[in-house]
Amino acid sequence: LCVTDLRQWLGKPNIVILDCSSAGVLMPFLTAPLESIQSTPPAGDMEAAASHWVSDTIVLCPTSENEWLPMAPEYPADIFTSCLTTPIQMA
Repeated sequence: LCVTDLRQWLGKPNIVILDCSSAGVLMPFLTAPLESIQSTPPAGDMEAAASHWVSDTIVLCPTSENEWLPMAPEYPADIFTSCLTTPIQMA
């Protein structure tokens, strides 16, 4: 599944949570207008909607391009998502 297809399928508004190591690698693809990512613009009114897609999207990334998530047995594997969904238990 390519990022362009994912963005068109999700629509807007939305929140994208990338709970993985080096999640920052995907930020340029998730924040750029769709027409700059693909060579042929989408059919219909999608091109006009693409320019507003970025302002209606929240992207949460726990790591930058060269960072790794903490790997410790006392923490859950999805520590970032756990902090968002169950903050009291994680505190």
